[in-house]
Amino acid sequence: MDFLGLSVTLGVAGGAALGGGWWCLHNLKKARYLLDTPTSKIRSAAQGYVELYGVIESRTELLRGPLSEQPCVWWSFSIDEQVHQERSTPRWNTVEKGRSTALLSLSDGTGECWIDPQGAHVLPMTQQVWYGTAKHPLKQQMRTHMLAHMFVGRKRYRYTEQRMHVGDPLYVIGDFVTRGQGREALDVEATQSALIRE
Repeated sequence: MDFLGLSVTLGVAGGAALGGGWWCLHNLKKARYLLDTPTSKIRSAAQGYVELYGVIESRTELLRGPLSEQPCVWWSFSIDEQVHQERSTPRWNTVEKGRSTALLSLSDGTGECWIDPQGAHVLPMTQQVWYGTAKHPLKQQMRTHMLAHMFVGRKRYRYTEQRMHVGDPLYVIGDFVTRGQGREALDVEATQSALIRE
């Protein structure tokens, strides 16, 4: 009997079980915290940690997605390059990524407040994924000549862009504070209501 192989297998299985158990408990704690926080109305929300639900309003000039140039109020993107290695399946390496930091305006029918998406966990409803041979999709049209591909070589890129738009439903949970004449919810967690339907 191979005791070394058995020990390594048991060690790996035990480590995976411990890691999976920690992950489950961590997410269960977060889910319980979200479920135990009642939804507040903006007009009557108390200062401190609150849960809000409403729709995104437009109170500033619209942004444009950096890869698609589609109008939106928030975006994030990543550009991945396909890397080929000998005797293995190709993998994707992220070569560029970013996200907008502009404040969002949330309205729930009783009032409006600003949402700061910086550092928040965001799950938008709109996500586009497409592929091309130029590092940036807006430069794709510059590569039209087939001979250029033959001499330069073809690299494969994957473009991913997530966006939020005016009128999208939005669920947020975070610290609610008053600043000057307006109110602002400093966002710790933010998810689109695609996951939480009422």
